[in-house]
Amino acid sequence: MAKRDMEAALANRGVLRAGREDEAAGTVRALFTPNESIARIPTAGLEQNPYNSRTVYTPEQVSARALSLLNSGQAQAILVAEMPDGQRYVVDGWTRTLASRQLEDDKTLQEDRRAYFAQIDAQVRTDLTMRDLAVLSYIANEEHNGLTDIDRGIAFHKSLQDGLFATQQELATAYGIDQSVVAKLQGLATAPDSVRMVIMAHPEKLSYTLASEVIMSELQLEIQCKLLAEAATQNKSRSWLRAQVALASSGNAGPKIFLRQMRDATLKWSSSSRAKSLELVLKSKSDQLSAVTLLESVFQLEREERELLMELLQDPIWLRTQLSQEALDSKEA
Repeated sequence: MAKRDMEAALANRGVLRAGREDEAAGTVRALFTPNESIARIPTAGLEQNPYNSRTVYTPEQVSARALSLLNSGQAQAILVAEMPDGQRYVVDGWTRTLASRQLEDDKTLQEDRRAYFAQIDAQVRTDLTMRDLAVLSYIANEEHNGLTDIDRGIAFHKSLQDGLFATQQELATAYGIDQSVVAKLQGLATAPDSVRMVIMAHPEKLSYTLASEVIMSELQLEIQCKLLAEAATQNKSRSWLRAQVALASSGNAGPKIFLRQMRDATLKWSSSSRAKSLELVLKSKSDQLSAVTLLESVFQLEREERELLMELLQDPIWLRTQLSQEALDSKEA
Protein backbone atom coordinates (compact mmCIF):
# COMPACT_ATOMS: atom_id res chain seq x y z
CA MET A 1 0.00 0.00 0.00
CA ALA A 2 1.52 3.34 -1.06
CA LYS A 3 2.05 6.11 1.49
CA ARG A 4 -0.50 8.29 -0.25
CA ASP A 5 -3.05 5.47 0.04
CA MET A 6 -2.37 5.20 3.76
CA GLU A 7 -2.91 8.91 4.20
CA ALA A 8 -6.14 8.65 2.20
CA ALA A 9 -7.28 5.81 4.43
CA LEU A 10 -6.60 7.92 7.50
CA ALA A 11 -8.51 10.80 5.98
CA ASN A 12 -11.48 8.50 5.53
CA ARG A 13 -11.52 7.32 9.12
CA GLY A 14 -14.37 9.77 9.74
CA VAL A 15 -16.71 7.06 8.43
CA LEU A 16 -15.62 4.89 11.32
CA ARG A 17 -16.58 7.31 14.06
CA ALA A 18 -18.24 10.71 13.73
CA GLY A 19 -16.63 13.66 15.44
CA ARG A 20 -13.00 12.56 15.12
CA GLU A 21 -12.12 15.12 12.43
CA ASP A 22 -8.96 16.20 14.24
CA GLU A 23 -7.48 12.68 13.81
CA ALA A 24 -8.90 12.03 10.37
CA ALA A 25 -6.52 14.60 8.89
CA GLY A 26 -3.45 13.09 10.59
CA THR A 27 -0.97 10.44 9.54
CA VAL A 28 -0.11 7.14 11.17
CA ARG A 29 3.01 8.63 12.68
CA ALA A 30 0.98 11.29 14.45
CA LEU A 31 -0.88 8.58 16.36
CA PHE A 32 2.34 7.66 18.16
CA THR A 33 3.63 11.13 18.96
CA PRO A 34 4.67 11.15 22.64
CA ASN A 35 2.19 13.00 24.84
CA GLU A 36 0.74 12.86 28.32
CA SER A 37 -1.00 9.55 27.58
CA ILE A 38 2.29 7.65 27.23
CA ALA A 39 2.91 5.49 30.29
CA ARG A 40 4.63 2.33 31.47
CA ILE A 41 2.06 -0.45 31.70
CA PRO A 42 2.38 -4.19 32.51
CA THR A 43 2.67 -6.49 29.53
CA ALA A 44 0.66 -9.05 31.50
CA GLY A 45 -2.98 -8.91 30.43
CA LEU A 46 -2.26 -7.37 27.03
CA GLU A 47 -3.94 -9.31 24.25
CA GLN A 48 -3.16 -9.43 20.55
CA ASN A 49 -5.46 -7.35 18.39
CA PRO A 50 -8.13 -9.79 17.14
CA TYR A 51 -8.04 -7.91 13.83
CA ASN A 52 -4.27 -7.71 13.54
CA SER A 53 -3.34 -7.65 9.87
CA ARG A 54 -0.16 -9.62 10.50
CA THR A 55 -0.61 -13.34 11.00
CA VAL A 56 2.97 -14.58 11.40
CA TYR A 57 5.41 -13.73 14.21
CA THR A 58 8.40 -16.05 13.99
CA PRO A 59 10.68 -16.76 16.98
CA GLU A 60 13.52 -15.20 15.00
CA GLN A 61 11.60 -11.94 14.60
CA VAL A 62 10.74 -11.79 18.30
CA SER A 63 14.31 -12.59 19.36
CA ALA A 64 15.72 -9.92 17.06
CA ARG A 65 13.36 -7.32 18.52
CA ALA A 66 14.24 -8.47 22.06
CA LEU A 67 17.93 -7.94 21.34
CA SER A 68 17.13 -4.47 20.01
CA LEU A 69 15.13 -3.61 23.15
CA LEU A 70 17.93 -4.87 25.37
CA ASN A 71 20.67 -2.94 23.61
CA SER A 72 18.90 0.22 22.45
CA GLY A 73 15.72 0.47 24.49
CA GLN A 74 12.19 1.08 23.25
CA ALA A 75 12.24 3.82 20.62
CA GLN A 76 8.49 3.97 20.10
CA ALA A 77 5.54 3.36 22.39
CA ILE A 78 3.05 0.68 21.47
CA LEU A 79 -0.58 1.61 20.84
CA VAL A 80 -3.12 -0.03 23.14
CA ALA A 81 -6.91 0.09 22.92
CA GLU A 82 -8.72 -0.26 26.22
CA MET A 83 -12.28 -1.47 25.68
CA PRO A 84 -15.31 -0.71 27.91
CA ASP A 85 -14.96 -4.11 29.63
CA GLY A 86 -11.37 -3.28 30.62
CA GLN A 87 -9.72 -5.60 28.10
CA ARG A 88 -6.60 -4.15 26.52
CA TYR A 89 -5.65 -4.99 22.93
CA VAL A 90 -2.32 -4.13 21.29
CA VAL A 91 -3.25 -2.25 18.12
CA ASP A 92 0.35 -1.70 17.04
CA GLY A 93 3.44 -3.18 18.68
CA TRP A 94 2.71 -6.86 19.23
CA THR A 95 6.28 -7.88 18.34
CA ARG A 96 7.60 -5.42 20.94
CA THR A 97 5.18 -6.86 23.48
CA LEU A 98 6.31 -10.43 22.81
CA ALA A 99 9.96 -9.31 22.94
CA SER A 100 9.44 -7.63 26.32
CA ARG A 101 7.86 -10.79 27.69
CA GLN A 102 10.79 -12.82 26.38
CA LEU A 103 13.25 -10.55 28.19
CA GLU A 104 11.17 -10.71 31.36
CA ASP A 105 11.52 -14.51 31.28
CA ASP A 106 15.24 -14.46 30.42
CA LYS A 107 16.98 -16.04 33.41
CA THR A 108 20.37 -14.79 32.20
CA LEU A 109 19.41 -11.18 32.98
CA GLN A 110 19.63 -9.59 36.39
CA GLU A 111 16.42 -9.42 38.38
CA ASP A 112 16.02 -5.65 38.07
CA ARG A 113 16.42 -5.83 34.29
CA ARG A 114 13.84 -8.59 34.05
CA ALA A 115 11.47 -6.56 36.21
CA TYR A 116 11.96 -3.57 33.94
CA PHE A 117 10.82 -5.50 30.89
CA ALA A 118 7.69 -6.64 32.70
CA GLN A 119 6.37 -3.24 31.66
CA ILE A 120 6.34 -1.43 28.34
CA ASP A 121 5.87 2.13 27.08
CA ALA A 122 2.35 2.47 25.71
CA GLN A 123 -0.18 4.97 24.55
CA VAL A 124 -3.54 3.81 25.84
CA ARG A 125 -6.64 4.84 23.92
CA THR A 126 -10.20 4.42 25.19
CA ASP A 127 -11.95 5.87 22.13
CA LEU A 128 -11.32 3.08 19.62
CA THR A 129 -13.87 0.62 18.27
CA MET A 130 -13.16 -2.86 16.91
CA ARG A 131 -13.43 -1.44 13.43
CA ASP A 132 -10.79 1.12 14.34
CA LEU A 133 -8.56 -1.70 15.56
CA ALA A 134 -8.78 -3.38 12.16
CA VAL A 135 -8.06 -0.25 10.10
CA LEU A 136 -5.30 1.15 12.32
CA SER A 137 -3.51 -2.19 12.53
CA TYR A 138 -3.60 -2.51 8.76
CA ILE A 139 -2.25 0.99 8.16
CA ALA A 140 0.45 0.73 10.82
CA ASN A 141 1.71 -2.64 9.56
CA GLU A 142 1.81 -1.35 5.99
CA GLU A 143 3.88 1.62 7.09
CA HIS A 144 6.24 -0.30 9.36
CA ASN A 145 6.90 -3.55 7.50
CA GLY A 146 4.57 -3.94 4.55
CA LEU A 147 2.04 -6.74 4.53
CA THR A 148 1.92 -9.73 2.22
CA ASP A 149 -1.19 -10.29 0.11
CA ILE A 150 -2.22 -13.32 2.17
CA ASP A 151 -2.02 -11.15 5.31
CA ARG A 152 -4.24 -8.56 3.67
CA GLY A 153 -6.68 -11.17 2.41
CA ILE A 154 -7.08 -12.86 5.81
CA ALA A 155 -7.52 -9.49 7.55
CA PHE A 156 -10.17 -8.34 5.08
CA HIS A 157 -12.02 -11.65 5.19
CA LYS A 158 -12.18 -11.68 9.00
CA SER A 159 -13.41 -8.08 9.14
CA LEU A 160 -16.19 -8.85 6.65
CA GLN A 161 -17.03 -12.20 8.23
CA ASP A 162 -17.36 -10.63 11.69
CA GLY A 163 -19.56 -7.84 10.39
CA LEU A 164 -17.18 -4.91 10.97
CA PHE A 165 -18.07 -3.84 7.45
CA ALA A 166 -21.33 -4.59 5.68
CA THR A 167 -19.85 -4.86 2.17
CA GLN A 168 -16.55 -5.06 0.35
CA GLN A 169 -17.12 -1.54 -0.92
CA GLU A 170 -17.56 -0.19 2.60
CA LEU A 171 -14.32 -1.87 3.66
CA ALA A 172 -12.52 -0.59 0.56
CA THR A 173 -13.61 2.97 1.33
CA ALA A 174 -12.39 2.75 4.92
CA TYR A 175 -9.01 1.35 3.88
CA GLY A 176 -8.59 3.68 0.92
CA ILE A 177 -8.20 0.97 -1.73
CA ASP A 178 -10.19 -0.27 -4.71
CA GLN A 179 -13.06 -2.71 -4.15
CA SER A 180 -11.81 -5.03 -6.90
CA VAL A 181 -8.51 -5.39 -5.05
CA VAL A 182 -10.40 -6.27 -1.86
CA ALA A 183 -12.28 -9.00 -3.74
CA LYS A 184 -9.08 -10.53 -5.16
CA LEU A 185 -7.28 -10.42 -1.82
CA GLN A 186 -10.24 -11.99 -0.05
CA GLY A 187 -10.07 -14.77 -2.63
CA LEU A 188 -6.73 -15.83 -1.14
CA ALA A 189 -8.29 -16.19 2.30
CA THR A 190 -11.24 -18.21 1.01
CA ALA A 191 -9.16 -20.57 -1.13
CA PRO A 192 -9.27 -24.28 -0.16
CA ASP A 193 -7.18 -25.09 2.91
CA SER A 194 -4.48 -27.00 1.01
CA VAL A 195 -4.02 -24.16 -1.47
CA ARG A 196 -4.04 -21.50 1.24
CA MET A 197 -1.37 -23.38 3.19
CA VAL A 198 0.95 -23.32 0.18
CA ILE A 199 0.42 -19.58 -0.19
CA MET A 200 1.07 -19.01 3.52
CA ALA A 201 4.30 -21.02 3.23
CA HIS A 202 5.54 -18.62 0.53
CA PRO A 203 3.79 -15.31 1.35
CA GLU A 204 6.40 -13.08 -0.24
CA LYS A 205 6.46 -15.04 -3.49
CA LEU A 206 2.76 -15.69 -4.10
CA SER A 207 0.93 -12.42 -4.58
CA TYR A 208 -2.76 -12.40 -5.45
CA THR A 209 -1.95 -11.56 -9.10
CA LEU A 210 0.18 -14.70 -9.31
CA ALA A 211 -1.93 -17.05 -7.19
CA SER A 212 -5.18 -16.04 -8.86
CA GLU A 213 -3.95 -17.63 -12.10
CA VAL A 214 -4.29 -20.98 -10.33
CA ILE A 215 -7.10 -20.34 -7.85
CA MET A 216 -9.51 -19.24 -10.57
CA SER A 217 -8.83 -22.36 -12.62
CA GLU A 218 -10.76 -25.63 -12.48
CA LEU A 219 -7.69 -27.75 -11.91
CA GLN A 220 -7.65 -30.40 -9.19
CA LEU A 221 -6.43 -29.11 -5.83
CA GLU A 222 -3.36 -31.34 -5.94
CA ILE A 223 -2.30 -29.80 -9.25
CA GLN A 224 -3.03 -26.27 -8.01
CA CYS A 225 -0.80 -26.83 -4.98
CA LYS A 226 1.97 -28.30 -7.13
CA LEU A 227 1.96 -25.38 -9.57
CA LEU A 228 1.91 -22.76 -6.80
CA ALA A 229 4.77 -24.47 -4.96
CA GLU A 230 6.85 -24.65 -8.15
CA ALA A 231 6.15 -21.01 -8.98
CA ALA A 232 7.27 -19.96 -5.49
CA THR A 233 10.34 -22.13 -5.07
CA GLN A 234 11.62 -21.68 -8.63
CA ASN A 235 10.76 -17.97 -8.99
CA LYS A 236 8.51 -18.57 -11.96
CA SER A 237 6.72 -15.73 -13.70
CA ARG A 238 3.00 -15.13 -13.99
CA SER A 239 3.15 -15.94 -17.70
CA TRP A 240 4.79 -19.27 -16.92
CA LEU A 241 2.07 -20.10 -14.42
CA ARG A 242 -0.64 -19.07 -16.87
CA ALA A 243 0.88 -21.33 -19.53
CA GLN A 244 1.08 -24.23 -17.09
CA VAL A 245 -2.58 -23.81 -16.13
CA ALA A 246 -3.57 -23.76 -19.80
CA LEU A 247 -1.45 -26.81 -20.51
CA ALA A 248 -2.86 -28.77 -17.55
CA SER A 249 -6.43 -27.71 -18.35
CA SER A 250 -6.24 -28.82 -21.98
CA GLY A 251 -4.93 -32.31 -21.19
CA ASN A 252 -2.91 -34.22 -23.78
CA ALA A 253 -4.16 -32.04 -26.62
CA GLY A 254 -2.48 -28.95 -25.18
CA PRO A 255 1.11 -29.60 -26.28
CA LYS A 256 0.00 -30.73 -29.75
CA ILE A 257 -2.06 -27.59 -30.25
CA PHE A 258 0.80 -25.47 -28.99
CA LEU A 259 3.29 -27.09 -31.34
CA ARG A 260 0.91 -26.65 -34.27
CA GLN A 261 0.63 -22.95 -33.46
CA MET A 262 4.40 -22.70 -33.38
CA ARG A 263 4.63 -24.36 -36.80
CA ASP A 264 2.16 -21.88 -38.24
CA ALA A 265 4.22 -19.00 -36.85
CA THR A 266 7.46 -19.95 -38.61
CA LEU A 267 8.65 -17.60 -41.31
CA LYS A 268 11.55 -19.17 -43.22
CA TRP A 269 12.26 -22.73 -42.18
CA SER A 270 10.42 -25.67 -43.67
CA SER A 271 8.79 -28.16 -41.31
CA SER A 272 11.09 -30.98 -42.40
CA SER A 273 14.33 -29.03 -41.83
CA ARG A 274 12.98 -27.70 -38.53
CA ALA A 275 12.15 -31.20 -37.31
CA LYS A 276 15.54 -32.51 -38.42
CA SER A 277 17.43 -29.76 -36.58
CA LEU A 278 15.40 -30.22 -33.43
CA GLU A 279 15.84 -33.96 -33.56
CA LEU A 280 19.60 -33.57 -33.50
CA VAL A 281 19.51 -31.28 -30.48
CA LEU A 282 16.90 -33.25 -28.56
CA LYS A 283 18.79 -36.53 -28.65
CA SER A 284 20.39 -35.55 -25.34
CA LYS A 285 18.36 -34.46 -22.32
CA SER A 286 21.37 -32.60 -21.01
CA ASP A 287 21.30 -30.22 -23.95
CA GLN A 288 17.96 -28.59 -23.16
CA LEU A 289 19.35 -25.06 -23.01
CA SER A 290 20.69 -25.35 -26.56
CA ALA A 291 17.30 -26.66 -27.65
CA VAL A 292 15.55 -23.65 -26.17
CA THR A 293 18.03 -21.31 -27.84
CA LEU A 294 17.39 -23.00 -31.18
CA LEU A 295 13.64 -22.91 -30.68
CA GLU A 296 13.82 -19.21 -29.85
CA SER A 297 15.64 -18.42 -33.09
CA VAL A 298 13.45 -20.70 -35.20
CA PHE A 299 10.05 -19.82 -33.79
CA GLN A 300 10.77 -16.32 -32.48
CA LEU A 301 9.26 -17.32 -29.13
CA GLU A 302 8.07 -15.03 -26.39
CA ARG A 303 9.40 -15.62 -22.86
CA GLU A 304 6.35 -17.51 -21.63
CA GLU A 305 6.53 -19.82 -24.65
CA ARG A 306 10.18 -20.58 -23.93
CA GLU A 307 9.30 -21.39 -20.32
CA LEU A 308 6.57 -23.74 -21.45
CA LEU A 309 8.93 -25.46 -23.87
CA MET A 310 11.41 -25.98 -21.06
CA GLU A 311 8.71 -28.08 -19.43
CA LEU A 312 7.99 -29.98 -22.63
CA LEU A 313 11.67 -30.64 -23.05
CA GLN A 314 11.62 -32.74 -19.89
CA ASP A 315 10.35 -35.47 -22.24
CA PRO A 316 12.48 -34.98 -25.39
CA ILE A 317 11.47 -38.30 -26.94
CA TRP A 318 7.81 -37.30 -26.87
CA LEU A 319 8.56 -33.85 -28.24
CA ARG A 320 10.78 -35.22 -31.02
CA THR A 321 8.00 -37.60 -32.03
CA GLN A 322 5.45 -34.79 -32.13
CA LEU A 323 7.69 -32.54 -34.21
CA SER A 324 8.45 -35.35 -36.65
CA GLN A 325 4.73 -36.01 -37.03
CA GLU A 326 4.13 -32.31 -37.62
CA ALA A 327 6.73 -32.41 -40.38
CA LEU A 328 5.08 -35.42 -42.05
CA ASP A 329 1.63 -33.81 -41.81
CA SER A 330 2.98 -30.64 -43.39
CA LYS A 331 4.73 -32.56 -46.19
CA GLU A 332 1.60 -34.57 -46.98
CA ALA A 333 -0.49 -31.42 -47.05
